[in-house]
This record gives sequence, C-alpha cells and structure tokens, in this order.
Amino acid sequence: MKTSASMLHLLTAFPFLWSATTTCVPVKPEKQHPSIVPASMMSQLAAIDYEDQRYRQEIMPVINAAQVDSAQLKAIFKKIHRADSINLATIAQILDHKGWPNPKEVGIEGSVTVWAVLQHAALQTQEKYLGMVIQAVKDHKLEPKYLGYLEDRIATDKGLKQKYGTQQFLISKDKTILAPLLDPDKVDLWRKEIGMEPLRDHLKVSIDTGWTWARYIRDLPESEGILKKKKAFFDAQQKEHP
Repeated sequence: MKTSASMLHLLTAFPFLWSATTTCVPVKPEKQHPSIVPASMMSQLAAIDYEDQRYRQEIMPVINAAQVDSAQLKAIFKKIHRADSINLATIAQILDHKGWPNPKEVGIEGSVTVWAVLQHAALQTQEKYLGMVIQAVKDHKLEPKYLGYLEDRIATDKGLKQKYGTQQFLISKDKTILAPLLDPDKVDLWRKEIGMEPLRDHLKVSIDTGWTWARYIRDLPESEGILKKKKAFFDAQQKEHP
C-alpha cells in the first residue's frame, strides 16, 4: 500500500489525543516478486499490512472535518488499537519462533510490514524487539532509516529528545510541530548516515511547504512542554509498574 508523503505523517496511532505523537513515515517500497516465495507468510504479511493501514486512512478526513479530540476520531483509534493488537500477536509469533523474515523470501515490503507493526506497538513491546530490529538492519533485512524512526519513537514516548527528527506533535487539525531534537546542528548528518534527506526538505513535505528552522525555535517551548508531560507520564508508569 502506498500513500502520499503529505498524509503519511499522520497515519499512526496517537498515544495521547491532547498531544498526539505523529511519525513522518516513509512510503513503503513497491511489492517485490522474488523467485522463492513462501506464499503463506507473504500473504499473511500482506494482510497485516492492509489491517495496519486500513483505519489509519480514515484519520485525515476526520481531522480535517472535526476536532482532534472528536468522538469520531476516538472511535477510529479504538478500531486501530484492536487491529494493532491482532497484528502484533501474529508478528510476535513470527519473530519469537522464526526470527526476522528474509526480504528475499517475503519481499522488502513484508520486512517493512513487520517494522510498521512494531512502530505502532506499545513502548514495552518496542523495547523488547529493538534488538531484533538492530540485527535486521545489520543483516540487510531492513533499511537503517526504519531503525531511526523506531529509536525516535521510543525516545519521545519516554519524554526524551529525538535524534533524527521523525516525530511530531499534532496540536490541532491546523497545527503540527516538530518534537524537540537532541542536537539540531547534527540532525542532518545523522539523517544522512541512515539514508534520510535533510530534515528541512522532509518537513516541507510532511508539515508545511513553508517550514523553517525559525518555526522550530518558535514552537520549541510548546514542544518541550509536551515532552515534559510525556516524561512525567512515563516516569509515573515506571513507578506503578517497575
């Protein structure tokens, strides 16, 4: 499934409706047709990919027509959560018993689908399988940029600054701001190392054609405030469930 980059940054399940974390998700690669294909797993991953994006496709029209905290949007999130839970159960079985799928067997898109399900999972699950994602990158089963997206998501969910600039906060239907960066001076170097374009070029597509670094500085107090709330939430969860 392929979606325009201008919409993809909102097609993720938001942890909080009041400060939704969004991901500048890369467009998935075209389906591959290798010579040796285990049809069952390839078909299984294709079905998971469909369910992963099925209800996320409904987010943008609802946001454009209503408020971010509308009942209709919350209903979509419930559908997304249910689909994500079912998808994760299957992906966990694959990873736990068979390891990361080989893209030579399931196609590049199949490998990316596994990552997408983890990207949309809860923090505890993401951290559990982070080592497998790292190894998949080392084994050339997954492009390095996908690891960057996951590392940024884990960081922001913990209330920490992101390294690659892939995470954004949805404030309202008319306002999306970049989550705080670990080092704005080094972000483009880090992005280049994992195959990403310069951050400003990407954000002109995913947020606004007029995005500038001046806007990042302007929005920084607000984004840092949201990150502080996310850290407080994470710390409270750690105390409750050490």
